[in-house]
Amino acid sequence: MERERRQMFEMDNLKNSLLKSVSHDFRTPLNGLLHMLGNLETIVGNEEKEINRKEATSCVSGSKKAAEILVALADDLMDYFQLKSEYFRMNSVYFAPAELI
Repeated sequence: MERERRQMFEMDNLKNSLLKSVSHDFRTPLNGLLHMLGNLETIVGNEEKEINRKEATSCVSGSKKAAEILVALADDLMDYFQLKSEYFRMNSVYFAPAELI
């Protein structure tokens, strides 16, 4: 009984650790994305100034990069949970290592 209780406690700690890590990893690119979009809004929304295409392009590129990071993190997280679940199946695929070089 004590052993099962200890295992449940350890699992709970592992889940909390994962959630903290995932939360931090998602917040960083989200904050970058919000910052870049805010800059873009300022650039485009200023009616008195002509739009600086270089600045606007930089904001769009930064936003796109942050979104790509978020998608990769979400994909990694889904892969992790798939590996932990019973639905994971290994597919073997033939490839020639020499062709990779």
